[in-house]
Amino acid sequence: MNMDNLLNFLPGYVQGLSKVFTTYPFDVIKIQMQSNKFNTTYECVTHLLKNNKKLFFRGITIPLITFPIERAISYKLYEDMKEKKYNNYISALCGGVASSILGVPMQFLTTNAICTNNYNGIIPFLKEQYSKKNNIFKGYTLDTSRSLLGSTLFLGTYGNIKNILPDNEKSTILASLGSISLTWIITFPIDLVRVNYQISKNQTVLNVINNQYNNYGFKGFYRGITPVLIRSIPSTIIGMLIYEELKNIIKKK
Repeated sequence: MNMDNLLNFLPGYVQGLSKVFTTYPFDVIKIQMQSNKFNTTYECVTHLLKNNKKLFFRGITIPLITFPIERAISYKLYEDMKEKKYNNYISALCGGVASSILGVPMQFLTTNAICTNNYNGIIPFLKEQYSKKNNIFKGYTLDTSRSLLGSTLFLGTYGNIKNILPDNEKSTILASLGSISLTWIITFPIDLVRVNYQISKNQTVLNVINNQYNNYGFKGFYRGITPVLIRSIPSTIIGMLIYEELKNIIKKK
């Protein structure tokens, strides 16, 4: 692989890196609320600020290493498929399939790092997961479904919106806003079930769904969506502006 090809992975890598740095504390809040530990975003944030500030960045090493690589692969394949004149949604789906190999273990480890009561650092945590032979692919079907649907909806919708608007920063902002909002509204219930299944001991997916509905009703499947939208909209806009700028710089070179 020559240097030009490697450079084409850079926009997705940097986009992924920027997303981890700008969103991780909000992901912690999301997971805490999805696991039904708190009823409101305010309650969750105030409790953590008062009792456990370190939790906001617990486990961040895992996505810092894996998420940028996942995005680099996903976005590079997306661009390659588009150049071959494939539909935006088909292009996004192909990128999502390739990146899900890293994404599922990352989500399992990050979720459990945030939710465990006996966290003593990233290295001891990873050793514990390995020694217990915990299934890092637990919830693979759920997480892959959410990941593929999410990446397909986001990049596919983003590409379609960009196609009908002028090629400028304002269009990137509008495309980012529309695509990320649609993606989370559709995929959030799957993500909530995934979180609760991955941290549960002996529950099936159906048990998780039934318990969530019986205890909280339909709205219960959207517990934690507020911090997700608060962090996703600005972070996605920033990330995609960086992504598009790097693409343009690389093309000029």
